[in-house]
Amino acid sequence: MIDDKDIIYEQSDRRILGSGGREDRLWLELNDRYSLFDWGAMPDRIANRASALSVIAAHIFERLENPEIWQQTAVSPALKPLRSDWLERRWNHLIFCHVLNEHGLATHYRGLAGEEGRPVTMRAAASAGGRVLLDIVRSRYLLPTATGLAGRPVYFYPLPDTNEKRRHLPLEFVFRFGIPKDDPPSQRLLTDHVYSRGLGLEMPAVIGRLFERPVLEFYSSGESIRRLLSIQEALSISGLTPGIFEEAIEISYNIALALHSMFSALGLELWEGKLEYIVGADGLRLADTIGPDRLRLFRGGTELGDGLLKHAYAGSDWAAAVGQAKRQAWEAGSHDWRSICSSELGSEPEPLDAAFKSKADQMYGTLANHILDRQLFENHPTLDEFVASL
Repeated sequence: MIDDKDIIYEQSDRRILGSGGREDRLWLELNDRYSLFDWGAMPDRIANRASALSVIAAHIFERLENPEIWQQTAVSPALKPLRSDWLERRWNHLIFCHVLNEHGLATHYRGLAGEEGRPVTMRAAASAGGRVLLDIVRSRYLLPTATGLAGRPVYFYPLPDTNEKRRHLPLEFVFRFGIPKDDPPSQRLLTDHVYSRGLGLEMPAVIGRLFERPVLEFYSSGESIRRLLSIQEALSISGLTPGIFEEAIEISYNIALALHSMFSALGLELWEGKLEYIVGADGLRLADTIGPDRLRLFRGGTELGDGLLKHAYAGSDWAAAVGQAKRQAWEAGSHDWRSICSSELGSEPEPLDAAFKSKADQMYGTLANHILDRQLFENHPTLDEFVASL
């Protein structure tokens, strides 16, 4: 039974709900809202976003849990452009040889559910037109507390409770295979050669070309502004031992390789992705969701998922105001940059253009059909037809 009042954690496009009498489970429910630039809920709802992303996440979780995907990854032709010595270290590592290759990846996913929390198939989840939920392993969401020190906005991360069964790490592990065009966040990999070498890159980065190996960065996930972290800060915030943090790094590299191989076989280019984990006595588990809004996927040079929606606002007065508001908030020692953007700068996001919105309403269902290779969402174009229509 689903209790809509039993909210454990909530963001603009999702919420985590208690799972009734089942002590070891929670519900993860997406909605048709989306968020850009840390803003929160944007004005529009995108048709089928929640149901399509739910079935895509279920599909990918199930594939990663299967040892077969890891055996295929080790011989994938899509990985041949990467450095062979770096790949060999992955294939010979204990994590790959004796965990992933033999048992698959541990995740927090347990199944899909519909109304009243009853299990549903992926086809039923896509066609029901009602609620779709991910049945997940219970973990504690330990959020940082916003405060201020020395006139600057900072966050306090409480020490983890060693007695709790599982907790959600307040971190994003972000892998990158290269720098797509028009991607300011990763431009530092072009300009700061000391930084890029520190991430393991020996060759200079080139826009639009794969790195010789993927790199891994760390970001905060529970703060008002998503923030790049050093590995030292990420380790401290995680509350993990160095050994378990190193396991998370190794698992993240392997997931990146498996996803790159998987999407390459579907004719999709994967450039980067965000991964989150829970940790407990039974080790690390891949958490949150995984799909087009957590990955940067391209088809024929066109970015898909919320990256396509982001391009609709790129260069707008509101996007510029967001950047200005974040700078002003930092200088004022405030966490509330959204109020500055709305009240002081008088800028909020406008709804999408009607013609573009009609295209966006087809995107998630089209992606689900393509990724699962099944017509789960009726009356949708093929992916190539969708891209051509843009």
